[in-house]
Amino acid sequence: LKPQNITQHVRVTLVGSSNGETGTLTDFDEDAQLYCIKVDNGSEDKVIKLPADGFRLHKGTVVRVTGLTSEKGSMLNDRLGNVVSYGEEDSRYVVNLGKERHKMRPVNVQP
Repeated sequence: LKPQNITQHVRVTLVGSSNGETGTLTDFDEDAQLYCIKVDNGSEDKVIKLPADGFRLHKGTVVRVTGLTSEKGSMLNDRLGNVVSYGEEDSRYVVNLGKERHKMRPVNVQP
């Protein structure tokens, strides 16, 4: 099974939402570099576009590492892992990549 053939319904929590508003990632706008999120708000279909740091991925979400440029970091690019947690104090996801865990900025994990 190839990763590009897997569809994942990614649930997110919106940042800055006082009531823990949630939604589902539906697409990625390559030109604008923004994620399209269908917000859970009852009967109305509301889609908003947010940058990677505008929402939080839930624990267990499968992600692909991308955009790391250091010599050590670039070796992690294109690896698949899953979100373990998010640290508000350092604004990083902890991502399990099998035998190791790494802290990564939201822009470096792609659901």
